[in-house]
Amino acid sequence: MPSNNGKRVAVIGAGAAGLAAAKYLLAEGFLVTIFERKAGPGGVWNTAPGNGPYLNPVYEGLETNVPRTLMTLSDHPWPQNASLFPRSEVVGEYLQGYAATMQQGPYSANLTMRPYTEVTEVRKSRHHMTDYWKVEALQRTIGSEKTETVDYFLGVVVALGNYHEPYVPEAYMAGAMEWLEHRPGTLIHSVEFCKPEAFRDQKVLVVGNNASGFDVSFQLKDVAEEVLVSSRRSGRNGKQGPLNAPNLVGKPGIRSFNSFEGSVTFTDGTKSKNVDRIILCTGYIHDFSFIKKRTGDEKIFEKGHKIPNLYEHIFWMPDQTLAFVGLPDKSAAFTVAEAQSAVVARAFAQRIPTWAGPGLERWQRDADARWEQSMSGPDRFTAEEYHSFRLTKDKDYVNRLLGWSMNMTHRTIFGGDGQPPPFWCDCLDQARAESGTVRDAFKDHGEQRHELSLTTHKSLGGSLQGPCEKGMEMMYKTGLRCRSCFVEEPDTFGSIFGAYCRSRCFAGFSSS
Repeated sequence: MPSNNGKRVAVIGAGAAGLAAAKYLLAEGFLVTIFERKAGPGGVWNTAPGNGPYLNPVYEGLETNVPRTLMTLSDHPWPQNASLFPRSEVVGEYLQGYAATMQQGPYSANLTMRPYTEVTEVRKSRHHMTDYWKVEALQRTIGSEKTETVDYFLGVVVALGNYHEPYVPEAYMAGAMEWLEHRPGTLIHSVEFCKPEAFRDQKVLVVGNNASGFDVSFQLKDVAEEVLVSSRRSGRNGKQGPLNAPNLVGKPGIRSFNSFEGSVTFTDGTKSKNVDRIILCTGYIHDFSFIKKRTGDEKIFEKGHKIPNLYEHIFWMPDQTLAFVGLPDKSAAFTVAEAQSAVVARAFAQRIPTWAGPGLERWQRDADARWEQSMSGPDRFTAEEYHSFRLTKDKDYVNRLLGWSMNMTHRTIFGGDGQPPPFWCDCLDQARAESGTVRDAFKDHGEQRHELSLTTHKSLGGSLQGPCEKGMEMMYKTGLRCRSCFVEEPDTFGSIFGAYCRSRCFAGFSSS
């Protein structure tokens, strides 16, 4: 039996998406090189010293804003004593443990990890009479010294996540710049937020109330005099809450900034005066400017929220040996990354069909038309949400990719089916439905919440039950696993009975 297929694939990024991509590629027999600019794996969750001069959105005291039930890699259980909403360092350790299983696993000889290495350019190039992806990088060696490297790969997976470049909405840009000019140091983006103590006894405006805005507001409520939480989307404050602390005040979008008097006027006409600090929790844009056209210095992708010409948010349609994993946001990111990785690995190995020609172009036109319609529909998506999986789109997406990845034409070079893809089961539906309730209950336990045994939905008053009862026949055929059940019932699944129960957890998938 061969030890590999002799084909090299580059994975750029060693966060959850990059590690998942590497694992699925290794199971297909590829020689995988992971490029990571930090000291080791973990992506944004790797906050260890010595990672280099890179901004990181993970700040002191951050904990996950969704239960780890929705952040579980399918074959890598969390430690039984991990909080249901673990601290950032615990997530980093979890991902580093996942990387270790690959570095010590059956395909470890086919894996090369390149820490302290930042990819500077990717382009298609002719090499030894064959088209390859040429990957140039700078590797930090001793101190600040850097060594240039050049490698050639048959495929490239870009897995850099969503936290590239801080974004400020155009409507706020002029006012923010004027505020900075007259009040330097008093307006920051959330990527620069470090410690809540720096805001003690101040009046703080938090702009945005998605994940980072919610968590920053929660961090500030015990130290700031008042926290104004502004959200442009009507009703968002009530959904994302809780704004139930006496010094947390929900506000609509911003109409104008007045840096001279330190005031902000909102779209409902109200004005807040004497604002000491402003934190923009307004998200990020993608920056893949290092990916260049075959000749010249022209980049393929402009900076922005939308990366064009990507089939299913994954494959670059002009050349499907360039793939992206982990691009969608507002999703169960780990599960989505695994689903994408299964498709990428099997497509690179030519074991599942891919689209080409007029049919692919038609799909792109239809996808863009659906997007335009969603921007004016009742759910009112914005231009910034092109790759967003808000409103549970990730459930349909994961199970659609499952159907695609299971449409295999032959086995791997090792004689098996490869790394099993994930699926979205009943348990994940229930975990998401009660996510906000158990999160509020977790935070209500105060500063000691991570020292208590708050490790399951049940411990926080939730009702998540495992395992669910649907799809047993399909699960027998595929050997897939449910990530929710073994988190809730860890003691059950060390046995044959546990494996049997885990295989029963499936709903809503049709292979047709």
